[in-house]
Amino acid sequence: MKVALVHYSLRRGGGMESYLADLVRGFRAAGDTVDVWAREVDGDWARALGANAYRLLPLPLPRAFRNRVFASRIARLELTERYPLVISLARTRGHHIAINGGTHPGFCAAMQRPDSAHDRRETRLERAMLDSAETVVAHSATLAAQIREFYPDTIDRLRVIYPPVDEQRFAPRDDRARAVARQALGLK
Repeated sequence: MKVALVHYSLRRGGGMESYLADLVRGFRAAGDTVDVWAREVDGDWARALGANAYRLLPLPLPRAFRNRVFASRIARLELTERYPLVISLARTRGHHIAINGGTHPGFCAAMQRPDSAHDRRETRLERAMLDSAETVVAHSATLAAQIREFYPDTIDRLRVIYPPVDEQRFAPRDDRARAVARQALGLK
């Protein structure tokens, strides 16, 4: 199967970038072809993962407008007409599955941040992302509760799927291996 994944960047980085890499690896291991559509692409990383990377060059705009322009450009590509499965990890439209790693209103509330024009734009983008998806994935029960609170129209399409864990990389160590690792790191 040919799969399209959408995110702001395909590079080594934070949590969502790692999750994107895990998705690419998982689909590739299943024999699927993976195309990643992003604003920023590390070509070496894409090749190492075995993904076809398509970079939508960012327009010279203020940072506050980049996500909105990226979402618009992704929507115009009509990826769901070209791929049997489109998964978005970014605030875009035009996908089958939206994976939400955290809500923008929840973030603002946690930061006790006053409402701003930027926050309203990001929340509108997030609402469009969730509204256009056939399935909305939350990474935890807590996040699912946030999505239900801020976006109640998604309840029937909401699924909790915890992020995968690479059991080879994050395998529990025996006492001797932990002692060696602590010594190597200079920890008690």
